[in-house]
Amino acid sequence: MAALPISLRTHLIVYGAACTIRRHNGFWSVVTPGNPTFFWGNFLHFEAAPGPEDAERWPSLFESHVRTSQLSRHTAFSWEGYERGASDSFVRRGYHFLESVIMEAHQLTPAGAVAIEVDMRRIDGDIDWEKLVEFHMHTRDPIHSEADHQLYMRRKAAQWRKSAETGLSLIVGAFVGNELAAALGLYAESKPGPDGRRCARYQDVVTDPRWRQRGLCSALLVYAANELAAHAIDKHFIIADENDTARNIYEARGFVAVDRLRGLEFVEA
Repeated sequence: MAALPISLRTHLIVYGAACTIRRHNGFWSVVTPGNPTFFWGNFLHFEAAPGPEDAERWPSLFESHVRTSQLSRHTAFSWEGYERGASDSFVRRGYHFLESVIMEAHQLTPAGAVAIEVDMRRIDGDIDWEKLVEFHMHTRDPIHSEADHQLYMRRKAAQWRKSAETGLSLIVGAFVGNELAAALGLYAESKPGPDGRRCARYQDVVTDPRWRQRGLCSALLVYAANELAAHAIDKHFIIADENDTARNIYEARGFVAVDRLRGLEFVEA
């Protein structure tokens, strides 16, 4: 089997047995059977940017290789590299074009002091997990309806909790009093990959807008890395919105851009 692109390798680190990744001619299919409404758990990843004829071809491939449930109302594609290709032909059909940057750090640099009194700890126990679901509900993108996102988050939190029980991953939160103000996940490979490196990926890095600009994200990144230090991770990865100011936070902790990830996403009304 051909080596996985780094975005898919790290996706597999995060979602493991919950997802299935299959190689096809020129692309990979990624399916998460237990969570069909998870946009970026059910998508196609291509070897190259779309060409002039792909606005017709790619959606057909998605229907054949990805869509497994009537609950799913999205279509999603990705590819690595700087090329935009014929993405505009998708945009004219209602797709949203996404630009992300793949960032890598061998070791995280220490973070400065947090500007408020905060308790950083692993999410653990029923009360913490319920707070995490509520946190992601009220910080969700408005594109997602409350009902759909509630179902999605319940399924995702169950997967997070199961993964955390393996000891190879953790979800950590920054609590201000009893309120969860920021959270993220860090996931490590169980063993080094074919390149001899053991990788880990940060995922679902979110700070409540009311608690931003206080150093919570930086502190949590370092806290999580220290918590998994025993696994001797060679490379930490994070995939960020290319135009998000959070990218500056990651760079300050030692992350550097190593590639780009492009995507196209369509959501039915």
